[in-house]
Amino acid sequence: MVWLRHYYTDIYSNYNAQAKAQAMNGIATFGPFSIGGQDLHYEDYEVDLSAPFTGIQPPNVLAIIGENYSNYVGDAFVTDGKVVYISVEKTLHVDASGSTLDV
Repeated sequence: MVWLRHYYTDIYSNYNAQAKAQAMNGIATFGPFSIGGQDLHYEDYEVDLSAPFTGIQPPNVLAIIGENYSNYVGDAFVTDGKVVYISVEKTLHVDASGSTLDV
């Protein structure tokens, strides 16, 4: 799941959107995002990419990722003591030339 957020000083103008992400070969793709069908404003957005605990994954996915993501290592893997899940927060910069993700 991907959350895209931008916080304005006027809380009624805050932007929040979510979409399912498709991950393949180490790359997550998601979107497109818009504001009422229009392009996003030229500014920075917070991106939060997360994946649920492995218990709800289908068997073919579980075979790849491992129980509690045991086939992976890194800072993105967070545990609450029993369950391991993925959480990555980055900045997405949108301007006239397109968008770039700070990785």
